[in-house]
Amino acid sequence: VIDEKYFVPGNVSVGMTRFTQEFPNFTHMFEQGVLRATANPQYWEFLGAMASSLREFCFVSGLIDRGIRMAQVGASAARHTGRIGGASEMLLQLVALAGRNNNSQLVKKAVAELVTLAKETTNPEVAADAAMAEGQLAIQEERLADAKTCFETAISLYDRPTEHDRGQDNYDKAPTNIDDFSYLSRVRKSGRVASALMQLGFSLEHAKCPSEAIGIYKRALSIMLKIKDAINSGSVLHQIGNCNADLKQYEQAIYPSSLRLLLR
Repeated sequence: VIDEKYFVPGNVSVGMTRFTQEFPNFTHMFEQGVLRATANPQYWEFLGAMASSLREFCFVSGLIDRGIRMAQVGASAARHTGRIGGASEMLLQLVALAGRNNNSQLVKKAVAELVTLAKETTNPEVAADAAMAEGQLAIQEERLADAKTCFETAISLYDRPTEHDRGQDNYDKAPTNIDDFSYLSRVRKSGRVASALMQLGFSLEHAKCPSEAIGIYKRALSIMLKIKDAINSGSVLHQIGNCNADLKQYEQAIYPSSLRLLLR
């Protein structure tokens, strides 16, 4: 059980430290669940929850091989429990992890699985995840025009209106009830749109279109600041600075970089 000491508002370092201390125990529990899942399907729910909680920790901590294992088992667990959306998210994370590990074969395999999964459902978010994965593969293969098309498709699909969109721009005050699904769903959706915009900006930057990339990055940054995503806001500001440097706009290049200090 993960107790409340792991979640200290405004103090990310405490949570990271606690996860680091207990990670070997979490890993042991996870692998024991894998061993038991075949004989007892109830363990798939447990494995899905564990993988969802720990994959991001693995990613930001540089535990790439362990993160890949978590994402693979998590995708399988989601399929076993009938959660296609969950499987899609895990596979998209697997694409990112395998890409960071320069494992092109695993990236291609995960992308193929995601494309197949998208054909099994009418859920636009799953289709968007597949487009995002195809875009990331295209960037790795230096097919930048294809990547741009894929990310534009993902943005369009992620941004489709849903039943939870009422008041979607009001993120200033989080609900007192952490289980407020409507609020959490809107934050999650906005985060995915911002992520797709960031990837689109990245593809444009590498296609030597820095001015166009800056415009896209600013759209992503606007959303990230609204949902208080400080980590990705800092990354986008860094990319805006790089683009301004490419344009020899050095004062503007320094300004976004200095703003990153305010997000720490």
